[in-house]
Amino acid sequence: MAMDTDARRAFLKALDEDEEFRQEVRQRLLSRELLELPDQFAAFSAKVNDFMAYVNDFVAYVNDFMAHVNDFMAYVNDFIVEQRQTNAEFRQDIVELKASQEQTQGQLKRIADDVGLLKGNVAFYAARDRFELILEQLGFEYENMLSRQELIAMVRRYGAERIEFSHRRSFYDADLVLEAREGDGAPCYVAVEASYTADRRDTDRVIRNAQFLNLFTGCRAYGVIASVDNDRDIQPLVDSVELHWFQLQEDDIQPR
Repeated sequence: MAMDTDARRAFLKALDEDEEFRQEVRQRLLSRELLELPDQFAAFSAKVNDFMAYVNDFVAYVNDFMAHVNDFMAYVNDFIVEQRQTNAEFRQDIVELKASQEQTQGQLKRIADDVGLLKGNVAFYAARDRFELILEQLGFEYENMLSRQELIAMVRRYGAERIEFSHRRSFYDADLVLEAREGDGAPCYVAVEASYTADRRDTDRVIRNAQFLNLFTGCRAYGVIASVDNDRDIQPLVDSVELHWFQLQEDDIQPR
């Protein structure tokens, strides 16, 4: 049965003015789920608000963390720049140190060479001053000390072109060449090389010079090393009597 106009108006007025009536009508018209929806929505809104507050806090934390990260990266970048500068300076220091070491080594080598040359000269003069003792050790009698001019003349008589120039020059620059007589009166020659510490270069030279003297004169010739000390490679030659060793004493090379 349709509601008349007056009844409809009275119904709507009751809805507007009577809260209790309105609730009763709502309960009749709406399902339980719809009735609970406002409370559920309010609870959901509260949870959303809580979540957003958490998100905001998390975002703030992330921003603060990123700020620290940026500060750390800035520190790292500054450290890398400083380290590169330090490395460059360190490499430069190494280059300068190496150059200084090379210079020092060069200076030390020149000093060592100069000292070696000085020792060699001292040994040379000591051997020349003691040529009688060298011959006495061998049991020979002194006849003559040959000059460079006499050595050159000797080679020319043999035929200079038959001897390589470097070997001729080494022969002319011999420290000492002596003409002597052996115990039986036979003529002989003695080639002497002087050195503070004799090495194979000295022994090779004196052996070659002795061989030249024998070749040029037909007489027996002997090689003598006059030195304070010898390299270990020389001793087998001395033991084999391929050459002789006249040991210079420390007193022999001291300044007078």
